[in-house]
Amino acid sequence: MTVLTRRTVLTAAIGAAAAMRYDLPGALAQSATPAAGSPFADLGYPELPVTITDDSFEGIPESLPAGRYLVTAIGQTSAPSSPDQQPPTVAFVSPTPAGMTADDFIGLFSAPPEASPAAAGSSSPEAGGGEDEQLPLFIYQMKFAGGVMTVPGESTQSVLDLTPGEWVAWADDPSGAQKPVVFNVTGDFPSDAVEPDADVTATLIDFAISLEGNLTPGSHLIKVQHHGAQPHFLEIEKGPDTMTKEMVQTALEGEMTGTPVPGISDSDLSPVFYSPTQSINTTTWHQVDFTAGTFLAACFFPTAGTGVPHAMNGMIDVFTIS
Repeated sequence: MTVLTRRTVLTAAIGAAAAMRYDLPGALAQSATPAAGSPFADLGYPELPVTITDDSFEGIPESLPAGRYLVTAIGQTSAPSSPDQQPPTVAFVSPTPAGMTADDFIGLFSAPPEASPAAAGSSSPEAGGGEDEQLPLFIYQMKFAGGVMTVPGESTQSVLDLTPGEWVAWADDPSGAQKPVVFNVTGDFPSDAVEPDADVTATLIDFAISLEGNLTPGSHLIKVQHHGAQPHFLEIEKGPDTMTKEMVQTALEGEMTGTPVPGISDSDLSPVFYSPTQSINTTTWHQVDFTAGTFLAACFFPTAGTGVPHAMNGMIDVFTIS
């Protein structure tokens, strides 16, 4: 088996999400309305419920005021046909900071590969092409605000910020079956937006991940803050107790050179948490359940100029909960 094969990057269109195993446990889901005792209850956020079907996102209005939103992803998709099929996910990206339009972004999915803007930045085989395709640089200038992943038949909530501009709701995956939805965000972002009280913080930079706080078994509110120049997402998977950061790095280096070595394989890892793509100076908040064990945190967004997944530049961390 090729080591970490499912952590290569999808680049059929723009490659903005990692291929990972998506049989996420139902424990990650929450009710559609914050219950008493929820970290999101009584904070007064405007709510944005999004129903995700097999081919659409429903419930997103044409216009929203700028603000901090409680987003509820309601999974109404069919059962996955394979372990690799992405579960219901809605994420948000604004092309406005890059001087682009929503049509420009959506066009990346519909244009033939040789005619799409992504093709202009693709790497040659000699430069590490194939799965490590380079993305057009304007992708890195867009604003990715994060999003929510759930499971079929469940609903999951997170808190994120929507700033003024044109926005696209999409699957955080170029191969996602749901049709992107375009909407506008207007007005000024409120200066008095309250932060949820997180007890775990994940900080993303170019290229590292750090997790701090109350890393114990149980339910937690995790704050995912982005301080890097390039877009990042965060996936956390549980591995064997013997897993180390050096072991994962060795496995990634073997995959990068095409000479896999014994180490961590797909069968050793089970998904726990996924936070969709974010840009610099964005923050999102999510609930996550941890059990005792050893975990891998990683980002596989392609690096600007090379297309190499960020994890292969060292953007991984291994941590233990006991």
